[in-house]
Amino acid sequence: MDALNERRRRAVKMRRQGVSLKETTVQCEMSRTTVSAARKAYEAGGWKG
Repeated sequence: MDALNERRRRAVKMRRQGVSLKETTVQCEMSRTTVSAARKAYEAGGWKG
């Protein structure tokens, strides 16, 4: 589970830096839905979200 959380954190950081959703999904090996959900969770509650 820690590896998945690390990938989520990386995805959020990439999106916040302006990396495209498509590029983020490729780099983090995650679906668009998962990347979007991770960013929304971060925005709602920080890294604990």
